[in-house]
Amino acid sequence: MNIYITLTILTVLTVLIIWAVSRNKDRDPAKQLEKLKQAAGSGDVYAQFMLAEHLRENSPECAARWYRLAAKQDHIRAQFILGRLLIEGVHVPQDPEEGLAWIKKAAGQDYPEAGEYLQQLQPASESTEPPQADTQAIDTIRSNALEGDHRAQYELGAMYYHGINVHTDHSEAIRWFSMAAEQEDADAQYNLGIMYGRGEGTPKDINRSMSWFMRASENGHSEAAEILTKLSGGQD
Repeated sequence: MNIYITLTILTVLTVLIIWAVSRNKDRDPAKQLEKLKQAAGSGDVYAQFMLAEHLRENSPECAARWYRLAAKQDHIRAQFILGRLLIEGVHVPQDPEEGLAWIKKAAGQDYPEAGEYLQQLQPASESTEPPQADTQAIDTIRSNALEGDHRAQYELGAMYYHGINVHTDHSEAIRWFSMAAEQEDADAQYNLGIMYGRGEGTPKDINRSMSWFMRASENGHSEAAEILTKLSGGQD
């Protein structure tokens, strides 16, 4: 009887080991990237955006092309990023008119960072310092963030990430996003997934990136859920 029990246990352990090895193979970064490329090439808007994010550091020109494809399919964040690239002439020929059109399109879909960026573009002043009204607004957001308001922490992180009314500082963005994320702010968790995946303001860490995407997905963030689905090849 003991022999049968032992054999049964060994069989179960063998099956579990084979399953674990199979899961690890499925999560191989090279295979995940290949699946992402295939999905993006087939027109999947979330895959196009994630591929652009992945390529942004080492192949920014290719990233811009994928941002454009995602933007054309109404991916709001892609529209905002593409708009900024065009306005600033970063890795694409400078075209302020087209860039502004993309920013306005994102703002028209209630993307707050696009609206804030449009406000930043309005003043004709040559000064590099933010207008006093914007400084007061930042002080209010910062005060609320320090008091533990997770949305204020997220907004402050977004300001530092995009350089809206403050100088761009990805380390500060990570700090504020992390505070909001620990309070289960799904948008902040998603942004941390992006930043750890790209190594912005922190060393690149794919495991932490995936962990934040998972938490964001658990909190109802649809784009994080889509990313996880694409990276797992549609498997649970």
